[in-house]
Amino acid sequence: MSDSLEAKDVSFTHTQLEQFYGAVRWLKTHGMNPGEIHIQASYGIWNLPPQPCSWARAGIALYGIFSNDAPTERKLDLHPVLSLRARVALVRTMLPGEGAGYGLAFRADQMRRLAVVTIGYADGLPRSLSQQGGEVLLHGTRCPMVGRMCMDQLMVDVTDVPCVKPGDVATIIGTDGGEVIRAEDVAGRCGTITNELLSRLGQRLPIVAD
Repeated sequence: MSDSLEAKDVSFTHTQLEQFYGAVRWLKTHGMNPGEIHIQASYGIWNLPPQPCSWARAGIALYGIFSNDAPTERKLDLHPVLSLRARVALVRTMLPGEGAGYGLAFRADQMRRLAVVTIGYADGLPRSLSQQGGEVLLHGTRCPMVGRMCMDQLMVDVTDVPCVKPGDVATIIGTDGGEVIRAEDVAGRCGTITNELLSRLGQRLPIVAD
């Protein structure tokens, strides 16, 4: 329970620590060498006092993010090392009453401009994101996802950003201008943690080093 600061969870974690070190002592007293020991993952580093171990297993912290927005004992100055971006493939004007996407889940309540962005659930995004308040950044502006996410594409409403055109870069996670979409925000909208979100990002996504 090292990811929680509630008193009962902290108590449970310390009980686990005592049992772990007790097992290490038992091995040593019976002539067995346990080797280098380690017990702290990222939240153990953030929330536990220094431990008498040789190593720590930093995981999600190496991405410069937290698993979620739960408070931690230490406030480290983390900087995300990953952004997720895709290109706009198409922009179309929708007339009032027209629908778009699977099941016509999007219906234009007035004249709207939709942009098709070349990323979808086959690339690792949660399919539910588009209907749970998901957004992308285009030209430094937040644009809401609309309709149902496709395997290879998703749609966003760019009515308020008339300059959007095919080839533009949409930011799903990261910074554009003065706006930022954090991995923690995306995961939270889908009821999961960033660990799952990032581990789902697939090999279809090209890696571009800054």
